[in-house]
Amino acid sequence: MKRKLKIMNHQIDQLKEEIQGKEQELVRAQSEHEKLKKEAIKKEEAYASQQSEFERLNKQLSEANDERKKQMKQLQQVTKNLKTN
Repeated sequence: MKRKLKIMNHQIDQLKEEIQGKEQELVRAQSEHEKLKKEAIKKEEAYASQQSEFERLNKQLSEANDERKKQMKQLQQVTKNLKTN
């Protein structure tokens, strides 16, 4: 009977150690999960910022192209007027 009790106590100790190990593993996994979650949020924010910057630069490029076309038309008009005079 004492032997059986001793074996059971040993098994209980082993299970306690196993639980402790799994709890530590869970804490590490949760910590890693939070870290990755924060990293993902930062990357999403950076992406949104870059997307906004891209749209701003694209608009600026479009306006510059429109201005260039306008100036080319003016130049063509001036050169045409110079040829006719």
